[in-house]
Parts: sequence; C-alpha cells; structure tokens
Amino acid sequence: MESEPGQPRGAQRVLTPIWQEARRRPTHLRPRALPMPLRVLAVITWLGAAVMLAFGFIPGFFAPEQHSLFGGELVFKYSPIWPLLCGLAVGSGVAAVGYAYTATSPDAPRHHALLVWCAGIATPLIPILILTMDRAWQVIPAAAAWMGAAALVITQLYVRRRPTRPWLGVLLTCLVAAPWVPSVWANIRFGRALHADPPADPNDLLLLLLDDIGTQTYVPGIALAFVAAMATGGVAMAAHSRSAIAHSVSRHRQGWKYTAVLCAVGAIVVVLEITEIGGIASGFKENYWTPGGPGTWPHAILVALAIAYGTRRSFQSALQPRGDVRTTLAVGISALSGQIVIAMVMIANLIANAITGPTDASIAPPAGLELVIMWMALFTLVPVAARRGRNGTVGQLVARIGLLYLLPVYVNITLSQLGVTVPVSFWAKPTQVVTCLVVIGCVTAILGLAGRPTLLPSELVNRLVLIPLLIVVGTAWIPSVIAVPLTPVIAVTAALFALLWAMPPDSGAAHTGVVLTVSAQLLLVAAAAGIVTVYQDFTADDTTLALLLFAVPLSTLLCAHVQPATEDVDAAPTLSRQRSPREAGRRG
Repeated sequence: MESEPGQPRGAQRVLTPIWQEARRRPTHLRPRALPMPLRVLAVITWLGAAVMLAFGFIPGFFAPEQHSLFGGELVFKYSPIWPLLCGLAVGSGVAAVGYAYTATSPDAPRHHALLVWCAGIATPLIPILILTMDRAWQVIPAAAAWMGAAALVITQLYVRRRPTRPWLGVLLTCLVAAPWVPSVWANIRFGRALHADPPADPNDLLLLLLDDIGTQTYVPGIALAFVAAMATGGVAMAAHSRSAIAHSVSRHRQGWKYTAVLCAVGAIVVVLEITEIGGIASGFKENYWTPGGPGTWPHAILVALAIAYGTRRSFQSALQPRGDVRTTLAVGISALSGQIVIAMVMIANLIANAITGPTDASIAPPAGLELVIMWMALFTLVPVAARRGRNGTVGQLVARIGLLYLLPVYVNITLSQLGVTVPVSFWAKPTQVVTCLVVIGCVTAILGLAGRPTLLPSELVNRLVLIPLLIVVGTAWIPSVIAVPLTPVIAVTAALFALLWAMPPDSGAAHTGVVLTVSAQLLLVAAAAGIVTVYQDFTADDTTLALLLFAVPLSTLLCAHVQPATEDVDAAPTLSRQRSPREAGRRG
C-alpha cells in the first residue's frame, strides 16, 4: 500500500511531530510574559548559572589551597567558594518565589507547599546556625531576615493563598538570600587576608579561619544532599507535568521497520555493554552489566513482563495522572536513604554546636537508621498498590512494579548490612530488566515484520526498548575524561530542556511559577555541582548509584500512557487487534 500524495512517510512520520513540537516549545519561553521585577530575577539566575559554569572551567579556580599557621602547627585548607555560596543564596530565594506561585495556583500539587518551606525557610537556617555556632553578632540581622521571610511565606501560603506581588517577590528573594551574606563576606575576607602583602598577623588569621571554617565544613555535605533532593524533586515534577511529545509521537504508527531498527540498535548496545568487545563499552561501574547468576533472571523476567503488561493495559485505557508524584518521591527517599542520613547527621551536629558551641564530640546516627528510612519509604507504596480507589492510576502501576522490583533488592541490602551471607542471589539488576525488555522488543519486532499477530504494537515496543535503555545507560557512554568536566554542563542543559518542555503556553501565574522554579534549579544545580567538585571527599557516586534504583520505577512511569489533564478520554490511543495486510489495504 503506497502513501497518499502529500502524506509524510517513513522517518518523516516520526520526526515531523517532534520537529513541530520542538519549534513550538521555545516560543513558550517568553520572558516578557513575566512582570519586570520577576523577569530580572529570572535573568539573574540564567546569568548566575552561566557564571558558575565559567568558573568551573577555570583550572584551579576553586582548588583548595593548603596553608599553615604558627610554624606549621595549624594546617588548614582554603577554597574561594563565595561565588558558589552566592548561587545557593540567590537560587534559594528565586525558588521560594517560584514555588509560592505554583503552590497557590488552582489544583496545585501538595508537595509544592513543602518545597516553599524547604527553599524559603529551611535553607536559610543553614548559615544562621553556622553564625550561631561561631557566636557571631551577624546572627541577629540574619535571624531578623529569616523571620521576615518565614512570615511572608506563611502569609502567602495560608492567609492570602495567592502568589506574591512582583516587588514582594523580589523582597522575599532578598530576605531568603540575606542570611548567606556573612558567610560570603567571611570567605572573601579570609582569602584576601591569606594573600595579603605584607602577610597578616597569625592571630588575626586564626580569627578569620574560625569565621570561615563553619561554612567550609557544613555547606559541602548539605550541598550534596541538595543535589540528591533536586534529582528526586526534578523527577517528581517531570512526572507530574509530563510533556505531550510522547503522546504525540505514539499516535503515529511508524511501522515495524522503524521498530526493528530501534530494537537492533538496542540489542547492539546491550551486547557491547555485556561483552565489551574491542573495549567498546561505557565502563560505568565494574560488573554492573555482567550477567547475574541463574537465580537472578526469574526476577528480571518477571519485572520485565510486568512492565510490558502494565504498559499494554495503559494503551488500552489511558491511566489517570494521579499518584505519580507520591510514588516517585517514595522511591526517591528510599533509594537516597544514605544521603538523607548524612544530611540529618550534619544538620543535627550543626544544631548541637549552635546550642553548645564548637566541640570535638559529634552526634553519630543510630545503627540501622538508613535501613529504617529505606523500608518506611518503600512501605508507603503498599496502600497505593493495594487500594481499589487507586485503580487505573499511573501511581498504582508504578507502586506495584516498584514493590515487585525493589523488595528483593532491599532484602539483599538489609541482609548484607546485617552481615548475613546469601548463598544464592535472587535479585536482579536494572541492566538485566533492560536486557529482558530489549529481548521482548526484538522478538515482537520479528513477528511484526513477518506479518504475524503480536500482543504489542510497534509504538509500544519503541517505548519499552528506548526509554529504559536511555535511563540505565544515559550519559555513561561519555568517556570519563570528558564526562567529569561536563557534569555541570549536562545537569544545567537537562534543566534547560526541562524548562522548555514543562513551559505552559499561556502567560500568568502558572507560566511565571515554572519559569522561576526551573530557572532557580539551573542556578542551584550549577552551584551545588561546583561545591561537590571542589571537595574531593564528597562525590556524586553514591547518589548516582542510588538513582539507578529509580531506573525500573521510572521506566514504568515514562513507558505507560497517561491521560493528560487537557486531553479527552476518547483521544487516548487504543490497542486494536493486529490487522492483516489485506484488511489494512481495504482500510487504506
């Protein structure tokens, strides 16, 4: 059957909706749609993110310098991290204003109010506690600014229940950022004194060191927690405001030839990762892609079949967009329980030292706290997975498959930390699930090319093969020599794409809130990534490994067809039985 004249064919049917949507999306990013004061805040965050990246590429700019006092008796390191502190300060303030807009909009997600508290009230407490620990007089104006910001946030959220006015938003940004000013000034003043000519008095340097040491000690660890929290929150936000592009593409049947090519590419990637033929592999983690033991494959096959079955049912009847944020946050908290414990311990020690003054003693976390957080967060998925009122929602699908995959994995983690050796491995790695999905896609594509009836249509196979593979492999194929300096660039670029694809086409409060929140995340991610890069003791490896536990639940979320809020039920794609070539010809 030949295509009608003027109709796109082959790859054009795939690229046309993507290209049209890509051309339309940048037009949604209209800074003029924002009031002038808020437009200035957005531009400041963009320029700040660019400055953070520029500083990141200057060799040795943030490298810690080793110094000593009193003839080498006191050895310490200094790093000029004040630009990064400015990024955290301004980014937190703009984020508080943006989330105030989204949290007070009609039908706003509940967690956005919590994000306002985190950005506008909890984050400024960090420099205030550092000043309190040092017994610095600057704590008084800093605390006054914090109380003003807290009063403004509470008033807007619970009294007026409407977004801040533009100039009031600028005031809120300044109040949230103000507590960071003493830490920024202390870092600048200490650096100038260290490089003064003639050299400064050692006793004066010691006082300056005490003013700066709190920031150098606590901010890096908390910044690492920020990176993990933003990764989790970003996934949840993307889940809640998913782009229409996937639905637009899925409505166009590309045919089995395109699907077969996609499956072949996926199979080649998996084979290269497992065999490392010619040294061509991502080399992401040692033994990560190696096939597991025989006892792990039943788990991998079961999870892959569950994802395929759940996705197929979602194409028969589009799922309601409910429970996606709750389930992704629960999975994120359980996966990042180690980072949460680190943040809790550092904050607890910071509060204790603020009350008693600096001491050598420190608060240690209770044994097994990480496991408690991990299991409590995972068990919150049980009501979502079992409740009848959640039937037909994307949250229930993610909860069920998340429990199916994560329960054996967490049992293994728990037994390992308890010192119990398991003779037979029974839990699958995300790579094994991806391998099974690629095999399912290849078998289905072969049947489709042969004209045999298949349970899965081509557009569904495209999702099952492409999305999980991209999530698991991701940027791991970038050589490490290039990936390390490009990490902040990759993070900011991803946030910029999120800004474009999540942008509402109309102006108003929704448009303003999305612009400010995502723009603030651009700056926060760049600043936090810079801080983590400075301190070699803090690396993103643990966070990366934890986020890999997101792979299976997130693949389920993005593969499923979800009913957009603005889409009619009748417009959802449905799975019809596979038509024979003769019947297809009659319909054509």
